[in-house]
Amino acid sequence: MNANAEALERLAAVDAVLRAAVGVTRTLDPGGERAHLLREVGAALLADLDDSVRALAFADALAAAATSQFEHFPENIFWDLDHVAAVLLRATRSPEGPAQVARLRDRMLELHRSFGRHSSIRFRYAHDFVYGLDWEKWVAHDPDSRASIAPFDVSFLAHMRERAHEIARAIRHGNPRYPPLADGVWRNPFGFSREPEHEIALHRDLAARDVIPVAAWRVDAVPDWRRGCAGLRVERAKALGIPTNGA
Repeated sequence: MNANAEALERLAAVDAVLRAAVGVTRTLDPGGERAHLLREVGAALLADLDDSVRALAFADALAAAATSQFEHFPENIFWDLDHVAAVLLRATRSPEGPAQVARLRDRMLELHRSFGRHSSIRFRYAHDFVYGLDWEKWVAHDPDSRASIAPFDVSFLAHMRERAHEIARAIRHGNPRYPPLADGVWRNPFGFSREPEHEIALHRDLAARDVIPVAAWRVDAVPDWRRGCAGLRVERAKALGIPTNGA
C-alpha cells in the first residue's frame, strides 16, 4: 500500500465513525447537499504530494481534528473541514513538515478540550471557530495589526486559548455573564437561541448571503473578516423570528 492510499484509508475510517454516529454530515455550502468526506478532501489535497511521511502526518492530523471535534462537540451540526484540511496540509508542506502539523493539530485539540462538553465553558458547537466568526470579531477589534493573521494561524489560536482561560476564570469567580451550568445544559452567551433548528436556519441564511467569514467547505477558501457576519447574524436572527436566548 502506498503512502497516499494508507493516508486515505485512515481518513475513511474516521468517515465511517462519523457516519455511524451522525448520519449524513451537513454542509453550509449553499450549493451542497452534504459535507465532503475526509477521504474526499484528502484525495484532492494529496494528489500531488509524493512524500509518505508528510502524507501520513497530514492524514493523522486531520483524522485527529475531526475525531476530537466529535468528542468535544457531539451535537455539532455542520461538518465542513475542507479549509481546516488545507491549512493542515500547508503546515505539512512547511520545512518542519510533520513536526509543524503536529503542533498545529495539538493547538486545535487543546481548544476543543477548552471549549467543549467536558469543560466548564461547554459550548454546543464548533461552528464559530471553524467558520471564522470568532476570528472575524478578533480581527475587527484591531484590524491594523491583525488583518494579516489567518483564522488558524498560531497567534490567533493562542488568543483563543487565552480566551478560554478568561472565560473559565469568569465562571469560577461568579461572573454573571458566565454562570455555572447544570448538568446537560449548553452555554449560550448570545442573545438569540442556538437550538439546532434555529442554528441551521440562521447559518444557512448567512451562507446564502455569502457573509460567512471562512467558507470552510472549500479547500481554496479565502477568509475575509470584513463581511460583518457577526453583526448581521444578530439582525438576521431577529428577521427570521428566532427566539431570544432563554425565551
